Amino acid sequence: MRRQLAHGLQLGGVYTFASNLDDGSAWNTSVSANTPAFVMYPGNPGLDYGPAATNIRYAGAINGTWQLPLGHGLINGWSLSGIATLQSGFPLSPQLG
Repeated sequence: MRRQLAHGLQLGGVYTFASNLDDGSAWNTSVSANTPAFVMYPGNPGLDYGPAATNIRYAGAINGTWQLPLGHGLINGWSLSGIATLQSGFPLSPQLG
């Protein structure tokens, strides 16, 4: 979404809702450190099916730009911009030591 407003102001934003499911995102511990590096029962890895270690459910970003109303010559053409990114965290996977 993008909106052009008056006086050189522009706002934009994006939002993502997603779900990442798998049955073994931690088989390689260098990839995901928040889940165990083994499956409960190797004969049926589907028992471990659920949210992946890289599951980020909600993600959004907003941005804005304002063309500064400065004079002419060297100080003309400047703008002020900002971006904010927000997302949900990685899931917690409790495990026994």
